[in-house]
Amino acid sequence: MIPAASDWGTGDLAPGGTASHTFGLGGVYPYYDGHNPAQRGWVVVVPPVPAPDFQLTGNPTTGAVVQGQAWTVALTVTALNGFTAPVWLGVSGLPAGVAAGWSANPLTPTASALLTLSAGSQAPAGSYTLVVNSAGGGFSHTTPISLSVVLHAGFTVSITPTSQFIAQSSQASYTATVAGLYDFTEPVTLTVSGAPAGVTAAVAPNPVVPTGTATIAVTTSLSTPATNHTLALTASGGGRVHSLPFTLSVTPHPDFDLAVTPNPLT
Repeated sequence: MIPAASDWGTGDLAPGGTASHTFGLGGVYPYYDGHNPAQRGWVVVVPPVPAPDFQLTGNPTTGAVVQGQAWTVALTVTALNGFTAPVWLGVSGLPAGVAAGWSANPLTPTASALLTLSAGSQAPAGSYTLVVNSAGGGFSHTTPISLSVVLHAGFTVSITPTSQFIAQSSQASYTATVAGLYDFTEPVTLTVSGAPAGVTAAVAPNPVVPTGTATIAVTTSLSTPATNHTLALTASGGGRVHSLPFTLSVTPHPDFDLAVTPNPLT
């Protein structure tokens, strides 16, 4: 019979039998024979030494990159329990048109490297989950990265002049310029909004293929209010929309006064 001990209970042993116990912590544990207390001793439990390993972390783990631009993530490999082997890094799940580059590879822990994700101008817009892989010293670890690819602006639009005076019942012209960014060549449709009563705006040619220009002919009538008016030019194409304001200052139509001298009524 093995009497109760503070940490491992009791048990009955037949002659030639054995007893076992699982220790949760390291330490020194006493034991003795209940029938012969002189037969006693100690069990020394030595906790296992953790094997050398490493930890992989990323910062930030979520981000967005505009087509034609780049986004950077810092990857850190931290040594655990004396780990010193070189660790190689890689990344999987890259969408088409997105390339990865490392500032250093491999790393000897503890160390960090920058992962630069460069999106081409035609990289498909959307959300993607990438996986950074690391391997070294017989161990491997991964960490996920969430990447969003965002459409680039596609084109710029400008108008000249941005403001001009025009009399009632007359016409003025503005020039709109659409300039493509990167390799953007899709047609861009131009529209004018915000015109006051009695004003019409005609755009030609329309649409415009970048880089190109269009003439905006603005015509007023005698009923157009003589004041400053803010109009808007909107350009849309390839899933992008841009707008900008321009000013039309309407002045009164030239007129005349009629007078009789001398006044026959006086």
